[in-house]
Amino acid sequence: MARYSRNDQAGVELPKARLDRESLKQAVELFRYLRPYRARFSVAMVALFASSLLSLSFPYLAGSIIDAAVLRNQTGGSMAGVDRTALLLMGILALQAGLSFFHSLSFATVGQRSLVDLRRDTYARLISLPMTFFAQRRVGELASRLSADLKYGLVHPRQIMPGLRGRGRGADVFRSELCWREFYADVLWHRPETARRALVTEMEEIRVDEGPAADDRFDAWRLGRTGYPFIDAGMRQLLREGWMHNRTRMAAASFLVKDLHLDGRRGARWFMDQLVDGDLASNQHGWQWTAGTGTDASPYYRVFNPVLQGKKFDPDGEYVRRYVPELRDMSTRFIHEPWSAPLTAGALFDVDMAEGPASYPAPIVDHATERVEALARLAEIRSADGPSMG
Repeated sequence: MARYSRNDQAGVELPKARLDRESLKQAVELFRYLRPYRARFSVAMVALFASSLLSLSFPYLAGSIIDAAVLRNQTGGSMAGVDRTALLLMGILALQAGLSFFHSLSFATVGQRSLVDLRRDTYARLISLPMTFFAQRRVGELASRLSADLKYGLVHPRQIMPGLRGRGRGADVFRSELCWREFYADVLWHRPETARRALVTEMEEIRVDEGPAADDRFDAWRLGRTGYPFIDAGMRQLLREGWMHNRTRMAAASFLVKDLHLDGRRGARWFMDQLVDGDLASNQHGWQWTAGTGTDASPYYRVFNPVLQGKKFDPDGEYVRRYVPELRDMSTRFIHEPWSAPLTAGALFDVDMAEGPASYPAPIVDHATERVEALARLAEIRSADGPSMG
């Protein structure tokens, strides 16, 4: 579900999240899961309230009994009233214990039965997806969103596989993504040290930037203020929803490592901190794949072009417009490289440039220049008898 934006420690305010259709849909689904159990849930809530009230009042009741006992003992009065009050207190304790047990059992029943419904609905959602979307590999609204379900065990890959049979190339693409997930889990099992360091250890020698300037670039990256719309859309979606499309994950990782020349482990930690589907094996080895430091990795000399990635996987610019509101009125022609748009609004914009794109930052680096720099840094470790990247 969409989260409201928070202010960064440096004082940078993120664009506020809109209560969009996807958020409402998820909220409706949550209530639908609990609807069959609302009566039991309501009774459990009443029991919880009563139990809590008794727990809070018990110290005062006990204190009153002790004070009365001390007073009667000092005055030589009868202790019968104190005995009756003590029995009442014991009854209250028994009632409180019973209510606690009842509301715990009720909540457990609701949770277990809702979980069964959730698993069934998760599988039904997969079956209903048009698999042609996965063949196109476009970034957009339509995605399985099963990554969090897989992480928390709501569904198992073996439950998904039968639903992919005979559904064309899109299903093959989806199946391959599941295989990558299981493959990375197997790599981490056999090489647990790769949770914290690169599988190809020689690549750790590549030079990375450090210091205040590097920290500023990292902040711009994580806040979605790099000046490259496709990258920024993905990073803002991560902040807003705790999720982002796999394509933007790869593009954002490549940008941090090969355009900003920062340690990929910083980015991997940020992803794990933000992602609702953060899986150690998939996350760490996905970053290593992009950085060219993992198993069967993309070679380091493959540098994702942030503009071309946007044009290819978000050709209409709808993904960027949704998460980068400064560019909402930008024409499709310039949506992925707004710096190249003419300064005159004309037919390109529905609003004045000063009210829209002017508030969007300029690119913090030049991609062509940084690509050359990335390859130069790769050449440095190659010349020092580094691993073959061919």
